[in-house]
Amino acid sequence: MSSRHGSSQIQSASNGSAATSDSPKIQEAESPQEWRKKHSRERRTFQDFEKLEGYEEVRYLPTQPLSRTNVASGKELFRTACSACHKLDGSPVRTNQALIRYNMADLSLPHKYKYGYEPKAIYRSIAYGCPAPPMGGSKELYTSQQIWDIVNFIQSIQKREFR
Repeated sequence: MSSRHGSSQIQSASNGSAATSDSPKIQEAESPQEWRKKHSRERRTFQDFEKLEGYEEVRYLPTQPLSRTNVASGKELFRTACSACHKLDGSPVRTNQALIRYNMADLSLPHKYKYGYEPKAIYRSIAYGCPAPPMGGSKELYTSQQIWDIVNFIQSIQKREFR
């Protein structure tokens, strides 16, 4: 048996050649991004999330039109409520060690949203929260109009080619 650079070569007793292990090969673990890419559809709709909390309540809400006033109000609310995890451009905060392990959505890329990109899906995520990465619901903290303002702001920072 010879050893070189910390690895050893096992000689087969029968013919003296190097033997390979008959044990099953260990697969490399998939990253959460790879798993999500393989197992999710590109554009999920609000109806795809009917089992999530708040779906029925949000389902019949009228959507609020995008307006400069709503976007400006939503930006200020976003700055105070969401800036611990998301930057104003929608990208996730990556400087907080406690948050790095979570694969938070880049809010400027709606096709990456885990729980839907449509206005009602975004509203549901804000109002009722998301299980993974953990995001608490805000329906007790903000009025329906304030949540719609945040939704409008998020829609305003989405990349144009998707909308």
